[in-house]
Amino acid sequence: MFKKSKEIIKYLGDAPLSTQKALIASILVILNNDDKYATALNEYRTYLEVINSEYQKDKQKKQKSVSENKNWVTMAEIENIREELKKKVVSSGLLKKSNLKQKNYDLLRNYLISALYTYKPPRRNIYRLVKFISKKSYNKLKDAELKNNYLVFNNREMFFHFGNQKSSNFNNQILQIPKPLKTIIRQYMKHSMIDTSDNELFIRSFSGKQLSTQQFTNIMSKIFTIGDKHISSSLLRKIYVSEVIQPHADIVNEAAQSMGHSASMASSHYTKK
Repeated sequence: MFKKSKEIIKYLGDAPLSTQKALIASILVILNNDDKYATALNEYRTYLEVINSEYQKDKQKKQKSVSENKNWVTMAEIENIREELKKKVVSSGLLKKSNLKQKNYDLLRNYLISALYTYKPPRRNIYRLVKFISKKSYNKLKDAELKNNYLVFNNREMFFHFGNQKSSNFNNQILQIPKPLKTIIRQYMKHSMIDTSDNELFIRSFSGKQLSTQQFTNIMSKIFTIGDKHISSSLLRKIYVSEVIQPHADIVNEAAQSMGHSASMASSHYTKK
């Protein structure tokens, strides 16, 4: 019966996507990679990829809550926030002042945060855990020490090492930094109030303490506010996926084929930021 894959797929076509996913997956388990079902297995797997893709799109549409609809903005509007903060930093001459009061220190820090979330695919509130470390010291770290998050740098190089993330599948991840963001980070690091010694915090409170998750969330909300719209890091990620990732799904599919795995796997593993 299962060799008649086209008939079964056609029969399942009217069922809800979740039901189709479950039944096709069950059929694949039953056939158990038996060579005599090779042609049918290939058709079932191909169809399951299509269903998975449609299911994820449908899920994302449903997950867009009332609050998200209310606060939804465009990436252009978000990037404009960064440019406005840049103007304030430059006009205030903050980069040339040796000591800053809290208001100006917060402005400089917020400009840095706005750049981190717009020049790179936006991540969760992970930057509050990042510490400075020289490339020379980084090269000497033991395995246990690599479970931390670092901004690694020397005179020529600069990159992020994430050894502690929400998803354990993506720990010990090295991320390069685009040139515009690198310039902003180096300007920030040169300021006399920023201590770039090994294991000092990359982003901290005015008093030098580590920011709590809630404190960082509040800062993000303050930075990314447009009128009565407040954009959290979570919403920022969804806006980025909607505008940047999904319109280029064909590129993801092509890359997935080149990398030797399914597009659904590529979407679920390689678009996490």
